[in-house]
Amino acid sequence: MITPSYGPTSGHAPATDRDGRRPRRDADADRDAERFRQLLAPPAPLPEPHRAADDATPPDTPGHRAPGGGILPALPRPTPLPLSAEGLQLRAASGPLAGLMVTAGWHGGRLILRLSAPSGALRDRLAQTGDTLGATLSDLLGIPVTVETAYEPCRPL
Repeated sequence: MITPSYGPTSGHAPATDRDGRRPRRDADADRDAERFRQLLAPPAPLPEPHRAADDATPPDTPGHRAPGGGILPALPRPTPLPLSAEGLQLRAASGPLAGLMVTAGWHGGRLILRLSAPSGALRDRLAQTGDTLGATLSDLLGIPVTVETAYEPCRPL
């Protein structure tokens, strides 16, 4: 049986505003709302990397040395992840399709799906249903869809 954690009979009903119509927001809800707004806010710009040539202090002074006496290594620049507007690659992690790789892309006004499966049985099932799958997806989505079955790992589009 499911019992409510608050309500008129539990004695734990949320407090209301002065007018008695709305639940009063508590400090936790305000903190949660502020955290949510921060997560949705655009990221702050990254500071410019420090360049030794821009520094007026010569590199052989103690300000540029690590505590152990060695020179401080330069911080690695984060490598941006490659973004592709042409393709999307997905891998099924579990279930009856585990290991299935789907590479989808839009080319020449068609949605192209490349399917690659690690096991022979799944590959055989995909090969048998490839034409039917493409036609069914075309009908459902209202766009031309081509389904290709690959026998090696999917290559990016």
